[in-house]
Amino acid sequence: MSSKKRADMKSIFERFKTKNFTAYGKVLGKGYLSEIRDVKYKNRTMAGKIIKRKNFEIMDELKACSELLGQNIIKIKMAMHETIENEDYILIIMEKAILRDMERLTQFYFQHNFLSTIYFPFKEKIGDNLLRFYVRQIINALLTLYLNYYVHFNIKPINLLISRKLVIKLSDFSLSKKVKDEHLEIPKGTRGFLSPEYYDDSKITSENARKQDYFALGSTIFFLKTGEEFLKYKENENSKVNEEKIVDILQKRINQLISEKISDKDFNNFLIKLVKYNPQDRPSFNKIYRNKWLNKDLKYLKETFDQFEDDEIKLILEFQKKDFFIDKERLNNNEIKESIEQAKKLKDKKSQIKGNLVSVEYRPKKFKFKKNICHKK
Repeated sequence: MSSKKRADMKSIFERFKTKNFTAYGKVLGKGYLSEIRDVKYKNRTMAGKIIKRKNFEIMDELKACSELLGQNIIKIKMAMHETIENEDYILIIMEKAILRDMERLTQFYFQHNFLSTIYFPFKEKIGDNLLRFYVRQIINALLTLYLNYYVHFNIKPINLLISRKLVIKLSDFSLSKKVKDEHLEIPKGTRGFLSPEYYDDSKITSENARKQDYFALGSTIFFLKTGEEFLKYKENENSKVNEEKIVDILQKRINQLISEKISDKDFNNFLIKLVKYNPQDRPSFNKIYRNKWLNKDLKYLKETFDQFEDDEIKLILEFQKKDFFIDKERLNNNEIKESIEQAKKLKDKKSQIKGNLVSVEYRPKKFKFKKNICHKK
């Protein structure tokens, strides 16, 4: 966003000031025709987001904000609509994410020594238990949408805000739509998180609309696990992205998942199903919710969270330690198993050699000895 647009947004924040909303501070984030700032609301520091929208879109978003209530949904304190210089704007005041968002946190994992450890013994930056702790919260947010017939259409790490105790809050409902039986178009979201059918330019059913969120969930999980964008590509005037190109990139990523096995078998299967090319091949919400990988070690997750919930760094370390010891135990078990198998093979080989010796008749060779011949000098 240019400096002129930023200045315009600043003046728009000024226009929105009321008795309850008394001040605004530093910029927390900005996007296309939007900006988020620290704001003072009823003498409490919160986050205020201003978005430029058409009037009917504003009403849709206000409705979504009022209907979607849940532990893993960002809490909206107030939403206002103003027409300023013949343009419609909405101000949403919401709880502030103390620990920013999942995109920022993941970048710190992969690009910086987030835990400030001198020695990093863990095999992976984010182990299965820590990732499972995050993903279960995202799916809990999806449950709230599912029960209220909403599709988010813009699930991505930057819209997953992190509050105290590592509680994840789904935010930004600017593209959200309430769906039931009608066919609808997929709104333009963020590159890398759009499903292949977006590039088909055709309308989709309400059930397949939900599958857009599931594909975006898979792309998000891949990013959290690897630090890489799932569908990575460049787009310019000479190289327009189409369905064929997306399918090609998607197939290469799936082949990578199959060959590299970035985690255990259950995780790989879960992720591959979420990012299937055809929406009909992606799992229903019920199957996602009851997935085998997602529901492993639930007792451990709860006990660890209850013990370390007030210290986010210790909580992360405890989840990572569990995965480290599991990997080590699995490695030791594999080594023991290999040793047993090698000993068994050696024993079988010795038995086979012994059996061969017994079965062969012993026939000593007859040697002819020549007499020594003494040569006369």
